[in-house]
Amino acid sequence: MEIVPFSELGPGQGRIGSVEGTLDRARYALSLDFRSLYELLGKYKGYKAIVCGGGPSLQDTIGDIKRQLRLSKKVVIVALNMTHDWLLDRGVDPNRMLAIMIDPKPWVSKYQRPTLGVKYLLGSKLHKETYDRFKGYEDQVYLWQTWEHRDEEIDVLSKEFPRKHIIHIPGYSTVGLRALNVCYEVGFRDLELHGYDSSYGGGHRTHAYAKNVPATDNMDSAMLVDPGGGHHRGYDTNVHMARQLKEFFECTDGFDKETEKRQRQALRITVAGTGALQYCVASKWYA
Repeated sequence: MEIVPFSELGPGQGRIGSVEGTLDRARYALSLDFRSLYELLGKYKGYKAIVCGGGPSLQDTIGDIKRQLRLSKKVVIVALNMTHDWLLDRGVDPNRMLAIMIDPKPWVSKYQRPTLGVKYLLGSKLHKETYDRFKGYEDQVYLWQTWEHRDEEIDVLSKEFPRKHIIHIPGYSTVGLRALNVCYEVGFRDLELHGYDSSYGGGHRTHAYAKNVPATDNMDSAMLVDPGGGHHRGYDTNVHMARQLKEFFECTDGFDKETEKRQRQALRITVAGTGALQYCVASKWYA
């Protein structure tokens, strides 16, 4: 199987595209009685976030996640996409959980079943069916803007919704990477990442759970990734996952530079589990 260098992976692309398309989603979300993420800014100062992606190794670390929750009241789960349901089904306390979704595809509406106690941090580009799923739970939903066309969106939305606290948070191409910025904004300075494998598990599994979405969305053509530097260990992955791995280090390098310039406070990020991303972090392939 071919080894693909990071340099051949292009940037991630927005999934809606046009300014009007993104504004249409944002307008609908802002028309609902959701709260603004403004209400949570800085609220989790002094807390540790265990951020849970859906990688296969999450099955191996769930015991440690639950142990940390038992040992400290200062630990909060941040569940991404379908990991929300998977964790709740395994006894994680919904009152200790934040949940994030940003993907605009319609099938995302089935990713998370609204549950009392959870705080839902929803991006502004979700499909309308996803927002409709949270009717009746408006008091638990905190909206933020996942802009693709920053200047146009800020200008238009601030004029059309002058009474709304509109919070814009930038980020990279996946919910896993965007979640790092969201966690920072609500006050976390200590992040432990689980299920961020960026590679397949045994049996060609993409996730710790079944994810029944169109094969084209999974980008199911497998590849091996060589981050460079003369290393030849590859991982079975796909374009979407490999791009997240590459952008992870661009993202964290950006955090470090902003910290050095005193533009943001220091953010501690550790990675649990096994997979391509975990191996790159441990072996410093990216250096």
